[in-house]
Amino acid sequence: MSFSESPKKHLDAAIFAVELAYQHRTLKEIDLHGRMPDDVEQDIDRFITDMSNAGENGCGIVCGTGTGAMKRRVQSLLRPYLNGIVGKVIDKGPILLVIFER
Repeated sequence: MSFSESPKKHLDAAIFAVELAYQHRTLKEIDLHGRMPDDVEQDIDRFITDMSNAGENGCGIVCGTGTGAMKRRVQSLLRPYLNGIVGKVIDKGPILLVIFER
């Protein structure tokens, strides 16, 4: 990032890129359908770390629409990453868009 580029401007660009990838169905995702909320912590940690290290702008975590237990669990697992690796999480119903901070 150059000195003239603000962190907010970069985050806005990353949000735009991830939203566009989501709309075009090219966003890299992890699908948690059929999984139990208590069994996804390692998979979420590995996926977030791998996608961030790969230089992605963000990724998707498919939680489904059932009772909402999986989405709540994933959101709680993402909290420690906020203002670190993760700059923003956008709730799109059955999927959470995770935007990486750079």
